Amino acid sequence: MVLKAGDPDQAALAKGAELFHRSAAVLNGQLKGKAWVTGDKLTVADFSLGAPLNYAEMAHLPLEPYGEIRRWFAALAALPAWQKTRAATTLARPAAAA
Repeated sequence: MVLKAGDPDQAALAKGAELFHRSAAVLNGQLKGKAWVTGDKLTVADFSLGAPLNYAEMAHLPLEPYGEIRRWFAALAALPAWQKTRAATTLARPAAAA
């Protein structure tokens, strides 16, 4: 609950979940047979689409059914530049939480 604004709006949550699954299915399909979003080369599209997934765990995004997204994001997150940038942001976890 944010700012004690009351109970979550279940209709809004359902609509958000529907929109998430629709988009995730498209991205998952796009990634099939490809290392990166547009093929074999890493592009700005990967960074643009991948950046919001830094919040996937915190937002409880249901990524389990999307194996291609999970594979792709793991490869993206393994890049040294990605790790360096993440470590320099507030998204970095404290050592005890890792």
